[in-house]
Amino acid sequence: MKVIGIPDNNSSECASETTALCLKLFEKSGVKITQFDIDIAHRVPDRSSRPGPRSIICKLVRRVVREEVLKARKNISKVSAADIALEDQNLLAEAQIFQYLTPTVQKLFAEAKKFLRENDLKFCGVKNFKVYLRESEGTRPVLIKNLSDLENFYNRRDTIATSHREQLMCLFIKHYYNV
Repeated sequence: MKVIGIPDNNSSECASETTALCLKLFEKSGVKITQFDIDIAHRVPDRSSRPGPRSIICKLVRRVVREEVLKARKNISKVSAADIALEDQNLLAEAQIFQYLTPTVQKLFAEAKKFLRENDLKFCGVKNFKVYLRESEGTRPVLIKNLSDLENFYNRRDTIATSHREQLMCLFIKHYYNV
């Protein structure tokens, strides 16, 4: 998991302190978790040079716990800093939890989201380090493994649209000319 927006009060925070912080945060978000569910948690500098606290990378031992944390991640904004023993008394409004992605998957996901916006698609997501696109609510997700898959998705979509137009034209001609 990747947790961003948690105040970094101690620049020399050790892994056990970060693990304890994650435990409190996840518990206050509504997840039943123990210290044995966390393999390691530590702070890392961001790849971008944006100001703010360092991100937390938290490796969970069990997939079931990871899924529970992802389901409860919207509750993180309701947790106050005091709830997790931080000095700042504000809600963690800027805090967010994401599935941690490798740099390669993160770039592919960014390109897929860009593709989504440019082509008026509805859904783009990541599950188990795999990027998926869906055209609309009722369609099946399409696995995107690389950039050429995005191009193939676009071509497939264009082919489907063309064949649909041809079918409609045939129906119109048959109806209009009573063929």
